[in-house]
Amino acid sequence: MQTGSVTRHGRGWRGHWREVKGDDAKRHSTATFAKKGEARVALNRELDRLALGARYRAPITLQELADRFLDQYVASPQTVKYAR
Repeated sequence: MQTGSVTRHGRGWRGHWREVKGDDAKRHSTATFAKKGEARVALNRELDRLALGARYRAPITLQELADRFLDQYVASPQTVKYAR
């Protein structure tokens, strides 16, 4: 399991990890954060994504969840209108 690293970047902090595909290993970085803890959280999120592999599902917003529900909701147009 990778742990990655968190280092200074200018006035902020960034997380770094290596992603290996075949014989090729590329270094990746998170966005820059003001606090070291924020960079570590972002790095851990990326490492969790890598660990899950194909099972990873990106987080969605409540609006996206509601839209998905309403797209598959089978009811009369008036009922769908009320559900919205």
